[in-house]
Amino acid sequence: MRTRSLPLILSLLLGVMGCVPEEEELFYESCEGFDFTIQARDWMLLTPGPDYTIRSGEKTRKIISQFTITEPFTVESDRDLVMQGQSKCYGLYQSNYRTEDGLVTFSNKVGYGKTSGLGFMEVYFLQMGFRLDIVNDTLVGKRINQTVDDTQDYLYQNFPSLQIGGKQYNNVFKISQSNPAARPQEIYLVKRLGLVAFTLKDSLWVVE
Repeated sequence: MRTRSLPLILSLLLGVMGCVPEEEELFYESCEGFDFTIQARDWMLLTPGPDYTIRSGEKTRKIISQFTITEPFTVESDRDLVMQGQSKCYGLYQSNYRTEDGLVTFSNKVGYGKTSGLGFMEVYFLQMGFRLDIVNDTLVGKRINQTVDDTQDYLYQNFPSLQIGGKQYNNVFKISQSNPAARPQEIYLVKRLGLVAFTLKDSLWVVE
């Protein structure tokens, strides 16, 4: 009786093994590097390449810059989702700045998704920290470093035109704060130029 049941058991085992799905083949998506043509590029603090300085009256400070930029890469993805336009590709740009004497330090982070095309930008400038989003071709800001002793939000203003340091600029975004102990007091960004000036201890510093 045992001898007769053995072929039946083997047959059932083979049948069960035949139902095991084959291992899915991994799919990798090729992603491009950071795209400097995205909309957030218009408001980046400083772009790689030029040597920048800041000036206030006769005082001048050289800015030392460091950049990290997403290079082309591959990422494990779902083939069906990619075919539907849902990409895992992203772009990221990070930069850090400081003057040689440590008078000012600031950083800039810009990221975006390939699928959404939406970008965001974070800025840390001495004691100020905020996130910027582009809404209808203007900037909207949100503070990201509130403390127990300083909970007031910053003031964000878009100006079609504004004079800064004796020079006229178009499409200006001003960030200011009311805490007299915090630095800086004001930051000025100009579309397609980035950081053009800031106020520190009541002194206006212009980026050159």
